[in-house]
Amino acid sequence: MWVLSKLIKKALRHVLAAFAATTPPHMLGEEETRDSESSDDSRDEAEVKRDWTHPVRSATWWVAAGELHACEDRVISEELRIGPHVAHCAAAIDGHGGDACASWLRTHLARYVESRLDAETQRRRRRCRRRTAAEMARRAAERALRDADKGYRAACQREKNLSAKAGACVSLAVFFGGALAVANLGDARAFLVADDGTVTQLTTTHRATLAKEALRVRRAGGSITRDGRVARGVLEPTRTVGDFDIKRRYPRVVVADPDSVAITRRRRRSQRGTKPSSPYDSVALVLASDGVCDILPPNDIGRLVASRLGVARDTEIAKTLVDEAKRLGTLDDATAVVLEFWPLMTPAADHADIALVPQTTSS
Repeated sequence: MWVLSKLIKKALRHVLAAFAATTPPHMLGEEETRDSESSDDSRDEAEVKRDWTHPVRSATWWVAAGELHACEDRVISEELRIGPHVAHCAAAIDGHGGDACASWLRTHLARYVESRLDAETQRRRRRCRRRTAAEMARRAAERALRDADKGYRAACQREKNLSAKAGACVSLAVFFGGALAVANLGDARAFLVADDGTVTQLTTTHRATLAKEALRVRRAGGSITRDGRVARGVLEPTRTVGDFDIKRRYPRVVVADPDSVAITRRRRRSQRGTKPSSPYDSVALVLASDGVCDILPPNDIGRLVASRLGVARDTEIAKTLVDEAKRLGTLDDATAVVLEFWPLMTPAADHADIALVPQTTSS
């Protein structure tokens, strides 16, 4: 009997492994509630299939050089193939100390994301875990930024044309399996914008002016200048890729530990006698450098983007943000990436309904 029991358990493990390997990403345990109304089920199913195939409806970006130096900002917007699945990687990269780090990230960061997503998928298949697509995307985005910091350090040691003094702040977004994950280092930011202009900031601004970040810096033995800079006034962001000359002198003050957050699909229950709200209204994600975010308040970003959703083409939406920041007097490089996507949640009037995987901070 004992031998028979072991054989049955082994057979069950093989069956579960086969099921996990064939499960599409939108079945990876995402939180979804059913509407009590079922008349639109067939239409909804068609829309959902469209979501998983191509998560991003349109991607636009615009980069403008500042007044003080050559442009050091870069952007990424790239579709990735993870086995049979489609993912999308986008990033606003705000370089400093030269463009070497930002240019290197533009070439290599998407490959790190792709590698980490593939590893998460393979791990799930081997261990038969019911890890959600949101958690897989969040872990991939977070670890890709850490990998990129290590990769750039190694590249600087190999290639003499790369500067170890260059660095970059990054706001990285990953769409995978009907989920959106955002990870960031430094003061590049990400905002979720809805049709009505409602804005949700998804990133933490890593500067010593933030109380929590100032506490971390002081506990690491660092000092903060009156204008909120660290490393004896050299650097404003406290978490970056690169800046290895500073990281060598202040190893725990300036770090490459990203914050991350993930948004899962959640459909709202409709009340009896009311029309179910559509979970497929247009929404957008904005990734921007501090040249835009320090000048434009979040509400203005939401208003400008919402006014052009579904109307503007090509680079017009992102260019609108950059042009407005320039008009208001920014001297820094200004970069914006605007991704309009098949929504992952109910309309933004109900932002309280957004299901957020808790933000994590590594220290």
